[in-house]
Amino acid sequence: VAGLCLLSDAVMSLRPDVAGDGGGSGAGAGAGAGASSDERAAWAAAAEVRVLLPRRCLYTLTGPARYGWAHALLPGPVEWILDVAHNEPAARVLADNLRARPLTGRTFMVTGILGDKDIAAIADILAAVTDRWILCGINEPRGLTAAQLAQRSGHFAGAEQVADIAAGVALAQRLALPGDRVVVCGSFLAVAPAMAALGL
Repeated sequence: VAGLCLLSDAVMSLRPDVAGDGGGSGAGAGAGAGASSDERAAWAAAAEVRVLLPRRCLYTLTGPARYGWAHALLPGPVEWILDVAHNEPAARVLADNLRARPLTGRTFMVTGILGDKDIAAIADILAAVTDRWILCGINEPRGLTAAQLAQRSGHFAGAEQVADIAAGVALAQRLALPGDRVVVCGSFLAVAPAMAALGL
């Protein structure tokens, strides 16, 4: 698992899992062989590690940290993720990465997608990891307005619609609460103006 902490500092909580599967990386090993489930849970709670993620840092979780420990970003500043995800394979990778990043709040998907892409397939994949859509127009030759984009998938029913990515970013900033995350995706022409709007 890899991620970027873009706009502000954040804190990640790491706790050993409590499966006690004997693999040596979970809570069972630390609590001792034959420990009860309550004992393993108590050991896991006591063994929590909190890691400060500075603004604009890249972090990775591999090996025991990825598979032997449960991780979550603690409620705090809104997390922002920018990912082009402009086709079906890239959208699937983004969805998998979001599932691997536990969250206490909601996921806002700020998206603008060019008209010649398989929008329905992209929406099908990302819908499972999206709580609220913000559809944005892209004013380019292959671009769509938010209203046109909304017609390309049933998953977009009830979505917010705005003129462009900058407006989508501004709306997400107003709607997102501590513990939420905002994902901007769908095109290079979505990520670039989002970075400009966020001052990155």
